[in-house]
Amino acid sequence: MPLTPTHALPYPLPSDPANVPADMQLLAEATDRELEELVTSGSLTQSQLNNLIASKGQPNGIASLGANGKVPAAQLGPQLPTTANEGEIVTWRAAGGGWVAEVRPAPAIPLSIVDAKGDVIVATANDTPARLPVGTDGQVLTADAASASGLKWGAVPPSGIPPAILDAKGDLIVASAPDTAARLGIGADGLALVADSASPLGLKWATVSGGGGGGGIPPEILDAKGDLIVAAAADTPARLAVGPNGQILIADTASPAGVKWGPAPAGIDYEGPWAAGTAYTPGDVVNHNGVEYLAVNPSTGQEPPEASGGGGAVAVSVRVIRAAVLAIGAGTTVVIPFDTEQFDAENMWLAGTPTRLTVPSGGSGIWLVGAHSAFTATAAGDMTGFLRKNGSTIAVGASNSTGTANVSNTNVQTVIDAVAGDYFEFVIQNVSAAGRNTSTTVPPTIYAVKLA
Repeated sequence: MPLTPTHALPYPLPSDPANVPADMQLLAEATDRELEELVTSGSLTQSQLNNLIASKGQPNGIASLGANGKVPAAQLGPQLPTTANEGEIVTWRAAGGGWVAEVRPAPAIPLSIVDAKGDVIVATANDTPARLPVGTDGQVLTADAASASGLKWGAVPPSGIPPAILDAKGDLIVASAPDTAARLGIGADGLALVADSASPLGLKWATVSGGGGGGGIPPEILDAKGDLIVAAAADTPARLAVGPNGQILIADTASPAGVKWGPAPAGIDYEGPWAAGTAYTPGDVVNHNGVEYLAVNPSTGQEPPEASGGGGAVAVSVRVIRAAVLAIGAGTTVVIPFDTEQFDAENMWLAGTPTRLTVPSGGSGIWLVGAHSAFTATAAGDMTGFLRKNGSTIAVGASNSTGTANVSNTNVQTVIDAVAGDYFEFVIQNVSAAGRNTSTTVPPTIYAVKLA
């Protein structure tokens, strides 16, 4: 706070922070000291002192204090405006024998600095804005310490592996080290690409022994329809040409391949594809739907495998189980997915549809279908089995549960008419108070036999 030149009385400047009580205290104490010296020295008469005291609260006089101990606002000088916003500048100027506060916006970058669409305002130095004209289409803004503005427009920097690394047809791009691409030239015809840690690139072109892709049997070994691949010795494949129609494959240690084609033994006669009008006798072998059938009784017009009992061929049959344990939660119903075939000549069960036995082509007729399973003992309650055909229930099985100390089991069987494409499923319903697991001793099983 500055002081008056004659008597060193403190006074605030317009730019000083407002602290009226403290400022007035300093002024009052300094004035009191000066008056005491004047009165004591006789330089100030009592009359003059009385006039000074009378000027309290008057213009150009001494400021007074209000009841709150502060100088009334009316006796204060100009105040800072209360409407200034952040970033604006407040200045004071002399006016009419006093001071006036002015609010001005902060200095801004002039609009005239930009001249065209795309211009960028950049700094060329501290507090020094400048114009950077827009670049050409496709260019990008990149840092460049050598440029006046520290930035420049330029082409997109190249990235990835440059095409120039390749020199010829068949060249490969491989890594010689982390983040390091290199060229491996094409090898000679017939060579294979093999791993080789001793090579600079970790790969090389080389001859692979055995041919056929990694030592397997080359397909060139086969020359004609019906050729068989047999072993002439350990690790030595050989070709056995197909035999004449009607001959069968016979084991023969004197043959180079250990087997040979020859006539069927006495009592077996291969008749070719099954024909409805042909009379077959025991020992006749026919092919029907890709399966060979042996007649065990005389028959005419009896299509394999639809005959049973005293007919000709053996009837179609299938039996599959679920070997893996299956958990069945309390109150839930599960369609059993099977995982193991025990016999299935007509591929009625497929791993892609593990819950189903599907009637094969030519299999329309009367079928015996059955299923059963046992379950671990955990809580009293029934485990009921159902047979379904094409998603609809066709039979409900009996259930047996004698309490938590014993296993439960269910068994269901029915005879039903079905056509090719129909499918059968085994469904288990757990109505007990706890989850049950299927048994591994008596696992879930489904079977079907074509009767007629």
